Amino acid sequence: MNRPVKRNILSAFLLSLLIPFSGLIYTHKPLRALLCASITLLIFALESMVSIFSTWKGCAVSLTVLGFVWLYSIIASLRAAQRGLSREEACHDIGPWIVAWALAVILSIVVTIPFPYRTYDMSSLRMLPTIREGEYLVGRLLAVGGRDKGMPPEMLQPGDIVAILDSNGVQRLRRLTGLPGDLLEIRDEKLWRNSEAIRSAENLHLPGYTAAWRIPADTYYVLEDNGNPPHDTTTVFLREDIVAKILYVLWSADRNRIGISF
Repeated sequence: MNRPVKRNILSAFLLSLLIPFSGLIYTHKPLRALLCASITLLIFALESMVSIFSTWKGCAVSLTVLGFVWLYSIIASLRAAQRGLSREEACHDIGPWIVAWALAVILSIVVTIPFPYRTYDMSSLRMLPTIREGEYLVGRLLAVGGRDKGMPPEMLQPGDIVAILDSNGVQRLRRLTGLPGDLLEIRDEKLWRNSEAIRSAENLHLPGYTAAWRIPADTYYVLEDNGNPPHDTTTVFLREDIVAKILYVLWSADRNRIGISF
């Protein structure tokens, strides 16, 4: 009797859990594995070309597609493992060797390619009303010497929300208020940049206070929307201290704020 040769269901599940298409290779479903691998690589190729993760909708759609591919590969590999291989397939069984090679190559690529996004959580009230306490946000890392795929620092603009590295090595969220060479002034109880009033600084209390200073080269000026005074040591940072630009709200207790971009 030509009974099918069973595959180990647990092995198929664990392989699919690690890499979406490896379980399909293990169960001799190369065309399905190629389809899953192609979709996965297409998502990451689109990220490199058009930065699809830079918007909340793009991120949600991409993660949904990747999740579907992942779930499909798990279910398909489990069903194939349960049905087993034909005798002809079993006689030419190179599945484990292919899986070992694929795992080694793909994992080495994934580990060496930097992912230019990370999440941040807001644990204070210092950026009210722009960012609320407890919200999670997505930021795009800034490129450092062209060694990664991050955002070039030239794309930073006054008004952007950025993550900065303070003197204690803690990353904090601040609003970028001035660029190198900008002239900042405090007059008429307002903060001005190059003779234009800064709307994001309207919550600052500046009664009877006047000052003017020009931002030095390679230095950036940041403020909290609801916090520190506009002229102290916590507001001036070098370029290398700016870690990322905040893009949008990933999660908030207020569902209407999810997806808000900055």
